Amino acid sequence: MAAIGKIRKHSILCMVIIGVALLAFIIGDFSKKSNRDLSNTPVGIVNGEKILAKDFDSEVDKVATMRSANTDQSELSKMMFSIRQSVWNDMVKQTLLNDEYDKLGVIISTEELNDLVRGPEPHQYIVQNFSDPETGKVNYEQLNYFLQNLNNPQVISADIKNNYLLIEQMIKQESAEGKYNNLITKGIYTPKAMALREHNDKYTNYGVQLVAQRYKDIPDSIVSASDAEYQKYYNSHKESYKVAETRDLAYIEYDIKPTQEDRDAITKIINNLYADFLVSTNIPAFVSSESEVAYSDRWMKEADLTPSMASRVMSAEPNTFVSPFTESGKLSFAKVMDAATRHDSLNASHILISYVGAQSAAADVTRTKEQAKATADSIANVVKKTPAKFGELATSMSNDAGSAPKNGELGWFTDGTMVVPFNDFVVENKVGTIGVVETIFGYHVIKVDDKAAEMPKVKLAVVTRSILPSSKTYSDAYLQMSSAVANCKNYDVFSTMAAEKGYNLKNADGTDKMAQNLGSIENSREVVKWAFNEDTKEGQVSKIYELEDKLIVVAVKSINKEGYRPFDKVLATIKPLVLRDKKADMAAKKIEEAMNNASSISQLASVLRTTVDSLDVTGNISNLTKYGAEPEVIGFMFAAPENQIVGAVKGEQAAYAFVKKLKSSPEEKTDFTADQRRLEMQTANRVTRRAVATIQENAKITDNRFLFY
Repeated sequence: MAAIGKIRKHSILCMVIIGVALLAFIIGDFSKKSNRDLSNTPVGIVNGEKILAKDFDSEVDKVATMRSANTDQSELSKMMFSIRQSVWNDMVKQTLLNDEYDKLGVIISTEELNDLVRGPEPHQYIVQNFSDPETGKVNYEQLNYFLQNLNNPQVISADIKNNYLLIEQMIKQESAEGKYNNLITKGIYTPKAMALREHNDKYTNYGVQLVAQRYKDIPDSIVSASDAEYQKYYNSHKESYKVAETRDLAYIEYDIKPTQEDRDAITKIINNLYADFLVSTNIPAFVSSESEVAYSDRWMKEADLTPSMASRVMSAEPNTFVSPFTESGKLSFAKVMDAATRHDSLNASHILISYVGAQSAAADVTRTKEQAKATADSIANVVKKTPAKFGELATSMSNDAGSAPKNGELGWFTDGTMVVPFNDFVVENKVGTIGVVETIFGYHVIKVDDKAAEMPKVKLAVVTRSILPSSKTYSDAYLQMSSAVANCKNYDVFSTMAAEKGYNLKNADGTDKMAQNLGSIENSREVVKWAFNEDTKEGQVSKIYELEDKLIVVAVKSINKEGYRPFDKVLATIKPLVLRDKKADMAAKKIEEAMNNASSISQLASVLRTTVDSLDVTGNISNLTKYGAEPEVIGFMFAAPENQIVGAVKGEQAAYAFVKKLKSSPEEKTDFTADQRRLEMQTANRVTRRAVATIQENAKITDNRFLFY
């Protein structure tokens, strides 16, 4: 329905697009041999092993299903890009690791998996999903019942089964990776000499006096470098400029906004609807059929409403009509269906007695509706006489698996979030009241535990319509942009046209082939896919893309192939680095010349017309006070002789000369067992983190996802 509504809204634009599309189709039949066939194209290839689209989509669906339990559909759709990215990373990693496992004979046997699931020390994923909330330990009775019925669809739904199988798969993968990491880390050894060196560096303290010549104090105007020097720097740092395939794009973003004519038209429609609203005999049905948001029979507090709506209804009497008003790009009118002072937060406990046919009833529930009613009434009679038994009976008899282990306690919930009969009972009765209520889930023995302070609330019937551009406004904008870009055969012409007509030409340089957005424009994946299409050439200008209430036209400024960025593309970033090195040479030379006329650090400072800085230096620091990060200079200080001027030492921020004097030495230590173990663990953590990354860096990986998604 939403799609049909949008087609109606843009009817004129659609006719224009359809006409152009038919012409393009006819011409395309002659100009193209065939469309790209993706039926045999894998999503990716890792060291020759194909990742098929159906397998990739299956894994994505599993993860999306798990996420959907705690995420609404609108948010889940926004998360799909990151889910695909996560699944891709996992599949590439697992494919590479499986190759390593095959070479090394790493496997997780059926017996090992069974022990990780049912054994005395089960995997953390089993603990998380099958623990008793009271004890925090695995409920083996529940776990075994679940596993025995895993293939029984009447007990375990397909989604829950798939979630468990995904958990089992994760357990196997994590356990195999643990074995693999153990094989690596068992080869790590830290000699005592390394632990001793670390100890000495950490607890040796030198008092240092230094003078410095900062690079930033040297004017750029007196420093220059030749093209050959820039080229030499590029050649020696080429690995820093290795990049994945990207596109440098430029685009025009045209926001289509409603005209005054559009505003007048929607205002007229709203006024006519309001006249019908005033005499309607079925307000909820009227709202659901005419408003962008369906009628909701719920109580709302002031914080639930927009400021304009709240100011009009919070002090109004029931049956008050609110005439049309504008707020945040929408026109709305309303009727106050009811008003009352109600508790916003409620606290209750319940014992659910389900029956065959009730919603969400478990497969092992066999009682009839009549039997359920009799059981609930019987329990209610008992707990009314002896309220202390409520928790015990909830634990033993309630069919609500979530609250039963907690003595039936539901905790605090917001007014209106529970099913209506349940919610109304808690609202309408005093704290301590016990009673039986029927809902779609069965019969509930409810105990009202507590209520928050009361506040004014209203029930509203609201008709809302967004103030949107009309189909004429859309078609006018489309035709205007079509005319503007009609003769833009390449980026240069496109750029010139944008400047002449006052369009804001934006850049999206370095766009990755899997980017979800074009610059700041969200959900513009289709535009990115066009830019990376094999038929799209450098300098080419796209068709007009319609994204929400925008029109987008894109030009490919440059195609950056995977590999090393060309010298001319990185020259602007190289220049300041080369000039900094030049300044370092100049600063060091100035210090060295000054040292010829100085016998002390204070004399050196005088010759250089600067001051002496005094600071303490130990081996476990990387920053010099006042100067910032200088790890290599600090290392040089530790290796330098004592009580003599050393210089010049070129650092990141300045060139230095210094004198060091020992201030304190470390205490003697003979047992370094704990230190060796700690260093081995640190090394093991670094190595295991880098292992997969190193394998991946040396693997041949083809990523075709941009063709599919």
